Amino acid sequence: MGVIPSAATGFPLKPDPWPTEALGEHGQLGGATDRRSVKVRHRRAGHGSDGPVGRTARAVPRRGSVMFNDVSIDALQAALHGLSQREDAISNNIANVNTPYYTARQVEFEGQLKQALASGENPVTSTTPTVTDSTDPAGLNGNNVDLGAETVLGVKTQMQYDLALRAAGDRFTLLRTAAREA
Repeated sequence: MGVIPSAATGFPLKPDPWPTEALGEHGQLGGATDRRSVKVRHRRAGHGSDGPVGRTARAVPRRGSVMFNDVSIDALQAALHGLSQREDAISNNIANVNTPYYTARQVEFEGQLKQALASGENPVTSTTPTVTDSTDPAGLNGNNVDLGAETVLGVKTQMQYDLALRAAGDRFTLLRTAAREA
């Protein structure tokens, strides 16, 4: 166990619960799965930009199901990713409810997910959540966040996320049961 020295005197004050020699290269959460940045398509509504702007969001690595070739698991994974991005946007909108000239953001992915499923494409690789600025009218301070609407949308999104997560868990339980019976 290392010791934290005092900045003024250099004498040890208390034991360091996370000595740097025990942390390793990635810090105290070195065993956790690393996240990587992925590009998210971002469009500013009403500004004529219809291509990716290069806005980067933190997200879980996007991979298809390697172990199981199951379209339902892939569809649920894509839905969970999109819903997670939407929850982040809603959180940012609510956090900036009083920020002057802040423009609320929306996340859309359902159309791409439906199209991927209808065409037989892998929904994980062909569904990218699209972040757009809201076109709702702004208030006196130039902010267009509607706290009531964002709160309702946040609850709805959380319920959808929980449902998709439970469906994925049930699907894996079914596969586990089938593997035991075989």
